[in-house]
Amino acid sequence: MPEQPTGKLLWPALVTLGALLIRVASVLAQQDSPFFDHLLLNAREYDQWARLGFPADQPYFQAPLFVIFLQGLYSLVDEDARLLTTRLVQCVLGAVTCGLVYGFLARRASRVAALIAATLVALHGALVFYDGEILPTSLSTFLFTGGLLVTWKALEEERPTLATMASGGGLLGLAGICRPNLLLAAAWITVALAWRWFTHSPRDRAKRGAAFMVFLVTLGIPVGAVTIRNLGTGEGFVLVTANFGQNLWLGNNPEADGMSPFPPPPILQAMTELQQAGASQAERSRFASAQAQNYLSNSPGPAAVLAAKKALWFFHRHEIPNNRSFQESRQLTPLLSFLLWGGLGLGLLFPLAVAGLGSLWSDRRLLGIHGLAVLASGPVSVAPFLVCARFRTPYVPFLACLAGFALHHAWTRRRSFPWKLPALAALGGLLCWPNWADVIGQSEFPELAVSRASAYQQLAADSAGTDQARSKQLIDQAIQTLQVAIEQHPTHAELPARLGDLFHALQRQKDAETQYLRSLQLDPRQGRVLLMMANLRQRQGDREQAMTYLRQALASKALTPAQEKSARRLLEAADSGN
Repeated sequence: MPEQPTGKLLWPALVTLGALLIRVASVLAQQDSPFFDHLLLNAREYDQWARLGFPADQPYFQAPLFVIFLQGLYSLVDEDARLLTTRLVQCVLGAVTCGLVYGFLARRASRVAALIAATLVALHGALVFYDGEILPTSLSTFLFTGGLLVTWKALEEERPTLATMASGGGLLGLAGICRPNLLLAAAWITVALAWRWFTHSPRDRAKRGAAFMVFLVTLGIPVGAVTIRNLGTGEGFVLVTANFGQNLWLGNNPEADGMSPFPPPPILQAMTELQQAGASQAERSRFASAQAQNYLSNSPGPAAVLAAKKALWFFHRHEIPNNRSFQESRQLTPLLSFLLWGGLGLGLLFPLAVAGLGSLWSDRRLLGIHGLAVLASGPVSVAPFLVCARFRTPYVPFLACLAGFALHHAWTRRRSFPWKLPALAALGGLLCWPNWADVIGQSEFPELAVSRASAYQQLAADSAGTDQARSKQLIDQAIQTLQVAIEQHPTHAELPARLGDLFHALQRQKDAETQYLRSLQLDPRQGRVLLMMANLRQRQGDREQAMTYLRQALASKALTPAQEKSARRLLEAADSGN
């Protein structure tokens, strides 16, 4: 008796529902965090742009689709419900992405392989994490996965329908204006489609040509519309976003580590000075791009080595943090802690995906070549910039599809087991498991700790008049955040300096002095910290030592104009006291 349609729908429905429940549970657990509503860094910027709009006279600084997505959601709900609503909608997108993976593999491999692959997507920690963040990762992953699977289907067909090509091109174009580095994969897919239809199979070229033109048009409309809008600002040609130059400079400078999205002091100072001088975003981007090109020209060897490391890190088993802390989220829910570090991430998916490419290479050579090129587009697209969890997460569902092909191939050939698959999986493991270049694992960037501690301190000040117990709890969390970060990054001078600032605000002057001295031992050129030490010594009546610190602060050439004015005023006061 043939299986009823309800039987075919049962398992995809269950895995999709399970993915949704996991994501909703994670989001609800995060409500206990003060940062659920008090957004930080990029999330705060996206929220502000959604509520206030982009400056009409400036090109888009970030890819605009996520902001448009937020504006649409915000228009449907009350102000207080906007962030929770966004997170829940993203949970739905994440669950539907699991369903897409299942549906694709169920038709091309087997329902068992489809179920395993979709389950791996459902349980992938970074996907669960970002579905609960006010960041474009969830939307870009959904669009990119849909576009990839539709165009992969088109590669198998002699004459794909116009609807198929329109949806594939449109989804990839939208993904590109949500996460611009995905445009490299879209470019490769365009080449693959052209080669498949006009070289590999020359029949019916006119009909396939019409379908290909539909694909190009729908792919180009979103990107073209954004670029035309940017041109209308009068700032010159800006493809999608104006932060290309800044990201290029972040990834190519003497202090670049390939992972940190936070500019080192020289870059931060240069960009601040340009902004204060009235330079537009596009002008700052062009300046940063020129600086990065100078570095590449003068240091081609170190730049090439770092680019190779970034490409290797793209599929590393560790979840590389970005501008939101994995640590706090793991503390709020054991479920997310397990999903992020329980071994179900890229450490499992990438080796299986490499084996899947091998199985496709044997049976469906064209799709194998296509899959390899799509995967290569990820590390290639970030190698000039930096690599982080947000940039690589959109590739996870595609990795799961490749893994599904490997599982299907191994099962159907089990009587004459294809030993090349374990060999290829071992090769994938050799690439992603060893910590070849000190990939950041479970720690976070020190700048994240500073941002969180500052936010805790601000929230504590807001609560001081109404809830003293809550205020004290937030201050304790700020102190603990910085102390943990100091243990993880003992050579980072900014962390003890910020902890000293916190103690200073709490009138714990002895503790503040201890942290300031620790910071100066790590970096004696910190003008602001020297100024704080001079202030403390002045209050203690040690005028001679205060003058020494003031002179060192002025000699550091690291003070803002206001700080320099304050230092000279204190120095004059100390001299007059003598």
